[in-house]
Amino acid sequence: MGFARGLHWKQFRASFPGNMHFYHIDEFETLFGKSPQGQAQVKGNTYPVVYSREGKGKLSTVLSTDRLNEIRDLEELIQFFKDWVRFI
Repeated sequence: MGFARGLHWKQFRASFPGNMHFYHIDEFETLFGKSPQGQAQVKGNTYPVVYSREGKGKLSTVLSTDRLNEIRDLEELIQFFKDWVRFI
């Protein structure tokens, strides 16, 4: 599902208590590497995917491709992140 980056999304990002970075696949793989099989080093995921990075360390999956595909709209995505922030 594609999400329009309208005013509501921009406002949410501005209020989010952390940094958000968006990468194209080639940028992501340049920064985080690929395995010999050509897959991103973070195993078990396809694209698109949302990761969280602890400091300069390991990436953890926040939203898998399957879960992202289940999200119906921008409001649901924003609510997911609001709920997620409460648990970290």
